[in-house]
Amino acid sequence: MTTLSQVELFSGLPAEALEQLRGLLKRQRLLAGENLFSEGDEATGLYLIQKGRLKVYVAQDHKEFILNIQQAGDAVGELSLLDGEPRSATVMAMENTDLLFLSKDDFTRWLENEPKMAQRLISSLTQHIRRMTDKIRGLALQDVYSRVRHVLEGMAGPADTDGLRYIADRLTQQDIADRVGSSREMIARILKELVMGEYISVENRHVTLLKKLPERF
Repeated sequence: MTTLSQVELFSGLPAEALEQLRGLLKRQRLLAGENLFSEGDEATGLYLIQKGRLKVYVAQDHKEFILNIQQAGDAVGELSLLDGEPRSATVMAMENTDLLFLSKDDFTRWLENEPKMAQRLISSLTQHIRRMTDKIRGLALQDVYSRVRHVLEGMAGPADTDGLRYIADRLTQQDIADRVGSSREMIARILKELVMGEYISVENRHVTLLKKLPERF
């Protein structure tokens, strides 16, 4: 179960402040296939995922580009508490998902009554932006194979006793292409080479990492 102390924005707040914010949370349930919000919607607050998975994506020319898959333990939309910008992506439930919601209005009223907390939040926000900038810079410098390796290793579970790592989600070549911003043909070529090199196996769209993926393709 996600708690406010796990949200990066609130990580520097004292226990008393977190308890006050916890009292403002409201429960929400999203059914599989439902949108939590769409790109361009007004940002109304922060969501904490208690159970389930959400797909975060943007669409252009009728094509999806998946930015992230978020699951229990993750927060969605924390920056919306501090700015007035509309949602920058669409978020859809991949399965029935339980959430806790902290509205921007409730948060703003709380902050007005707790002005000393503002400096702590600014410090946490600054650290968050720096980490995000480093992540974006790293992804921009990676080639397509490096991004594919990053996706596969990030989705794979821990190694079993034989050293195998399984990806629970069923993935099509197009799914991977959407995640890394490449063509399906390029992904097909990369996966074929990894299978031939006995780095991965693919069966019924389930990918298994047989050993550590090579640094270079």
